[in-house]
Amino acid sequence: MSWFLTNKLRLKANEAKSAVARPEERKFLGFSIANDGSEQRIAPKALAKFKAQIREMTRRTRGISLPQMVTDLAPYLLGWRGYFGFCQTPRVLTNLEAWIRRRVRAYLWRQWQNGRNRFKELLQRGLPKFHAAVAAGSPTGFWRMSGHPVVQQALRNPHFDGLGLPRLMFLPRQPDRTAVVRTRMPGGVGGAMPRGVPLSRSTRTQRVGQGDAALYYRASCCWRTAVVRGKHARRGRY
Repeated sequence: MSWFLTNKLRLKANEAKSAVARPEERKFLGFSIANDGSEQRIAPKALAKFKAQIREMTRRTRGISLPQMVTDLAPYLLGWRGYFGFCQTPRVLTNLEAWIRRRVRAYLWRQWQNGRNRFKELLQRGLPKFHAAVAAGSPTGFWRMSGHPVVQQALRNPHFDGLGLPRLMFLPRQPDRTAVVRTRMPGGVGGAMPRGVPLSRSTRTQRVGQGDAALYYRASCCWRTAVVRGKHARRGRY
């Protein structure tokens, strides 16, 4: 292949980037494709580079406040999401989101320094005294404590959303509640129909009810006529 490109087509091939392999073994612009072509994945090298950058920006020895760290993270996460957010492996993005939040929790847990401050911070976030005391007095390391249920309950996902930490998944758009149009209720304020039933639905119900009653009346009349005729037929009148 290299000889054909060089001698016949007179092209210069980059042997470091050129190869004949399966689609999932090669990457193109940070993406890789499954062998059957069904999924567009993020290349492992791109994921490793992303994690290395996040580790550098969330290292526990930076000595800055949490809002300042989120401010530094936001542009990088938004740019990375704009490029890789349309991949067809959403589980990878959700795992990266959870990993980033856990690193931020570990940073904040170290920033609280000692058990007294940690106990105070946990109480301010609505944790029971017993659970806050157990977590604050734990000798476990920062990374392991960042996954502790008490710490996760104190620092939930909406807390980071309020600080402005971007998500890597494109959330589904919520329906616009202002676009809901309510129909006029029958009878006005003191009407006989309940207020929760729209006019169109109540009218349709009344029409269906009247139609069923008329149909039942006709069926009963036909049944009675058939019975009378049967009696007269047995008596020889027909």
